[in-house]
Amino acid sequence: MTIDSDLIQPGQAAKWSSKIMPYFGVTLTACVAGALFAYYTAEVQVPRDWEWSHTPDLVICDSAPDWVDMSIVGAVDFWKQQGFDVNSIEPHLCLLPLHDTIQIVGPGDRLQPTDAARTIAELDENITVTIQLDSVEPAEPELLLAHELGHAFGLGHARTEILWGAFHSRPSGHIMHPQLCCIGWDADPEEWR
Repeated sequence: MTIDSDLIQPGQAAKWSSKIMPYFGVTLTACVAGALFAYYTAEVQVPRDWEWSHTPDLVICDSAPDWVDMSIVGAVDFWKQQGFDVNSIEPHLCLLPLHDTIQIVGPGDRLQPTDAARTIAELDENITVTIQLDSVEPAEPELLLAHELGHAFGLGHARTEILWGAFHSRPSGHIMHPQLCCIGWDADPEEWR
């Protein structure tokens, strides 16, 4: 049906819109419902960027913020339940980078002023993973440490493919969500194996 607005006489617009609007509302509702369904039922993907060939040691360097000691065990226990583990958790002076370990340090040159944490993996003949943490304790330190340990185990950020290859950083509440405000304890080992 083609409508030429020049042909609509005064008073007919209301008549025309009353016939079209119910269809418009139904169509709009169906489109929104379909988009929400696709968004919330899309499969979560967590890219596995690399893997350890062995179980690493976890070292808490003397430069690490004090709040790490109270939160690290819970963060490690979370990953044990997901199938990831560390050999030991030990304090260390860390004057030089430690190879084949995950080391937790305080703020460094790669930590931006707006970052709460950053994980850097150097993958050469020896793996060196450094988790740099801001000295200011976050609202949920155990959750932040668990997220960064996920990166130290080789996991990327959670995302969902929603339509035709377009990715979105949903779901909020996932342990590997890219934004600190939206990280939660949700995880499924099937997403990264």
